[in-house]
Amino acid sequence: AAGDLPDTSFPNDAPDGADDASDQTREPVGCVTEVHSGHSRFPCGAGITFDLEAPPQCLQAPCGVIFDVHGLSMDADQQDRNTRMRALGHELGFIVVQPNAPNRAWDGAQHDAAVWDFYEDVVAAFAADTRRRHFTGFSQGADMTLRMLCAHADELASVSPWATNGLDCPELPADQIPILHLHGTEDVLYRYNLAERLRDRIVAHWEYSAPVQIVDEPGHRAWRRRTTTGTDYIFYAHDFRAESFLLGGHCFPGSPD
Repeated sequence: AAGDLPDTSFPNDAPDGADDASDQTREPVGCVTEVHSGHSRFPCGAGITFDLEAPPQCLQAPCGVIFDVHGLSMDADQQDRNTRMRALGHELGFIVVQPNAPNRAWDGAQHDAAVWDFYEDVVAAFAADTRRRHFTGFSQGADMTLRMLCAHADELASVSPWATNGLDCPELPADQIPILHLHGTEDVLYRYNLAERLRDRIVAHWEYSAPVQIVDEPGHRAWRRRTTTGTDYIFYAHDFRAESFLLGGHCFPGSPD
């Protein structure tokens, strides 16, 4: 249960002082052809279809936006069964967007620009809080998350890559933003040493304090590092294994999917 977990929130994601968009018009923009609460599905560029979940309060006050991107062979519904992000968005006041890749496979050269363009359409159509824009993804979706970190760190509040090979961010940005980085120690597809390599690269890029362990329980551990400007990097490791021997720990911890 969420109440049983330690605080891994980022201090600069507090809604206090959010953009005052209560008097701004919500209206269709670009590929967002309708603006209403609840669930919508929008076809857009590069053959991508976007599932969007908007809480009712986001039509009256500025909400944040979370992009939650699936991995290879998955789709938006399967991603949501594992992250429960749509329900969490209603609870916490976030518009959640979960894109569907053509043929269930992401290609950065073909798809990244279209995904970001839709992000901008959502922010404009819903008059969203531009200071609460987050990007997360699993496996291929995590690779995309790293590319978004490289390309758009100045416009994002945080990123959270889950189970990535760590090779899809050619040059880390100058802008410091919070990172929540998760990986399975028993991952067969993207070995754990790749996560350690990415961790070491991030830690070497920005000046962080020594790691402080904030979770130490059977099956999962987490460490927090913080820069002198107060930007957090949290590295979260889990020992969970999927039933498939082809995946091992390349999975969402605790998921039966």
